[in-house]
Amino acid sequence: RPVTLMETLHSASRFKEKVLDVILDSKRIAEKPTGPGAGKWDIWRTYLRIVRLSRSKRGGTVNLLGFQVRYLDPANLAHLFREIFVNRLYDVRLPIEAPTILDCGSNIGLSILFFKNLYPRAKILGFEPSPLTFPVLVQNVQANRLRDVALQQTALADKPGRLEFYVNTDEP
Repeated sequence: RPVTLMETLHSASRFKEKVLDVILDSKRIAEKPTGPGAGKWDIWRTYLRIVRLSRSKRGGTVNLLGFQVRYLDPANLAHLFREIFVNRLYDVRLPIEAPTILDCGSNIGLSILFFKNLYPRAKILGFEPSPLTFPVLVQNVQANRLRDVALQQTALADKPGRLEFYVNTDEP
């Protein structure tokens, strides 16, 4: 079927948005303060590789900043990497070299890898309730031989009890 003008304009607009995202993310990476953990160039190269990967529809395994990471969905991997390593949502400076960190919603473990990158001696307790994601989290921790990481397949809430947990199998 022929492509309409509206479809062409929409496609061009999405392309422009993606290019702008890459430019803004590159600026965020360049502004990353120096300190422990992966350097700016390593994060930038990895980010560009993940942007290319996110076009795929299949899960797989990728090397991220020296860690082997299994993932279920490339778009989710790109989102997590962007939030954690580019936007640095968890980039907090702690006054000790071996903090104890609770990771509530570990997903596939990128946040755990981020903290181990910043604080190699950290003790981390990760919680992930998803029956689809938890086995991948376990594999990622084991594949990278992370020490002092304990994982629990459970959800956290403000009171004891049982809740239904919805899992979107289209976006694990």
